[in-house]
Amino acid sequence: MKPTSPPRLPLGSCRLLATLTLAAWLANPSTSTAAEPAYNGHGMSYWIRQTDYTPFIDLNMHGEGGFARRDQAFRALAAIGAPAVPALCQIAENKKLKWDRRWRAVESLGEIGPPAKSAHPTLVRVLNDPTFPAQNRYSAVMAIGKVEAAGVCAKDLAKYLKQRHEAVPLSDSSASDLDQTMTIGVLGEAGEPAKVAVPLLVDILRHYQQAVRDPTTAGLPARPESRQWAIEAREMMRRSLIEALGKLATFEPAAVSAILDLRDDPSAEVRLRLATALVKPAPPAALSLIAALAEDARPTVRREVIEPIGLLVNTHSAKCLDWLTRFLTDTDEEVRVLAADKLGELGPTAKSAADALRALAKDKSPRVQEHAADALKQIEGKTQRR
Repeated sequence: MKPTSPPRLPLGSCRLLATLTLAAWLANPSTSTAAEPAYNGHGMSYWIRQTDYTPFIDLNMHGEGGFARRDQAFRALAAIGAPAVPALCQIAENKKLKWDRRWRAVESLGEIGPPAKSAHPTLVRVLNDPTFPAQNRYSAVMAIGKVEAAGVCAKDLAKYLKQRHEAVPLSDSSASDLDQTMTIGVLGEAGEPAKVAVPLLVDILRHYQQAVRDPTTAGLPARPESRQWAIEAREMMRRSLIEALGKLATFEPAAVSAILDLRDDPSAEVRLRLATALVKPAPPAALSLIAALAEDARPTVRREVIEPIGLLVNTHSAKCLDWLTRFLTDTDEEVRVLAADKLGELGPTAKSAADALRALAKDKSPRVQEHAADALKQIEGKTQRR
């Protein structure tokens, strides 16, 4: 009797078996190398291979398989830290890779933070790389601010901001200028080295303000919804510029006059940022601006002006305490609560408001009564201990 041959698998089954074997090999922890840095049982080389992992059936980036696997790999490399920086830099600058791989490599470098400071030149190159999607460059700006002291990268960021503003002088959506907004924010945190960027920030601010004052230069989109997006995006840009210039005013006095030019801005949100930015230099115009905001008909504006009023107490105590005390009888419940809380934070400094806080025991809102009682305890308790 002839021996029977083992059954042959169909060709399609062989391919499926090979595919499953390869997938199992990729997932096998034994692929890690003991001598190299590891994370969760896998060596760094394993995670590097996984960053470019594409499943055999991948309907789209966010579909089955690939995206989650790659995301896990980049998180692992960020957790490994400094040893993974060279590999992440190579991925970030590899123009042959899909944009999402490069973007996640940039984000991972930012997550590593200061131990990735050697990646600074790579991040600057990515920021200026025309093949890197503009809508994702904000991640490079954020990463630069995380891996390197902000002052060190001030010149690089100012140069990039100038180029981007010349290319997109007035944004039509928050997405198109997110990188500019992030760059302005990082410069605002950079301290004295960023004073070199103040003239540029002032020019950009005046450019945006001119578009507000003269509608013929605004270049707003025709479609109503697009027009509204553009208005909101440009308002966000003015707020960012004001905040950055307010932080840099200590090092460059020219920033204060530029901020004051916006005291007639039509947006209450912008004027609130303006009031906050002027707290530290505290020019007389800051008080007049806050006075106008305190009388605004919109309760949302009155709520938000309480914070800058509290910040000005040290230099203009009588006036600020008067504003906060008057807010205790405001028609808006939230304004009354916030004013009581702020007076409580001030402690004995706010003892002139004690009677007004006691009167709130009869307020129609139990919540206001509670916050007023707590504020009174803070004020009187600290006074008695002195």
